[in-house]
Amino acid sequence: MIDFDYCIWFQPKNDHEWYDYTNGFEPHVTLKTNLTYSEAREYVKNIKIENIDITLQENPEMDCSQGFHAIYYNLVNKHHILPDDAHVSFMYQYDKPFSINQIEQLGHKIKARTATLSDINIVKCTGHFRYWKKI
Repeated sequence: MIDFDYCIWFQPKNDHEWYDYTNGFEPHVTLKTNLTYSEAREYVKNIKIENIDITLQENPEMDCSQGFHAIYYNLVNKHHILPDDAHVSFMYQYDKPFSINQIEQLGHKIKARTATLSDINIVKCTGHFRYWKKI
């Protein structure tokens, strides 16, 4: 399993429909990964939080790194606080690629293409993604 250590996630409110389409974690845009706890706290303390409206691109993408597979949507709009490769992750799995059917099913389920990111969270991303925890 890949270990991202402490991460900074920018998320929509937990009543957004995207929470219904993930498989064991919360939808998010990752701002930072592989931080120590003190680095993560310092980042959150110094960031100027503002709500950001985002829009998903038309089709989902798939990626794999070290046996960690992800389905995500890149963003149409960019904002200075977001990384260049900003995307919203919806599904993860280990050691096997997603099928075309899984990707298409996710694409058909997601109706809301927009969201407002409003919550910044520190998340401990060690071990299986279903056990990642907000700090």
